Amino acid sequence: MNLRLREITREDLPLIEQWLHADHVRGAWGDPIPNLVLLSEPAADGAWRAIIEADGRDVGVVLWQHLSRDELDAAGLSDIPTTVRGLLNQ
Repeated sequence: MNLRLREITREDLPLIEQWLHADHVRGAWGDPIPNLVLLSEPAADGAWRAIIEADGRDVGVVLWQHLSRDELDAAGLSDIPTTVRGLLNQ
């Protein structure tokens, strides 16, 4: 299997939105809209985001960032500690 990470672009947002609305993702990530807004904005200093490609097919998103309590709460993730890193996949 050939895996690759590439920077997220605006063209990826419709697919990311689709993933965020999937029941298994929504159950972990909460309301898709605040998460899509967060992913639509430029990454903060020290943060990095990428699309995961497997054999040329987009299969998920990897995020490397430290979210504030306010950002987690806005995303509906008030039960997640600020020390957690996450992986969103399809």
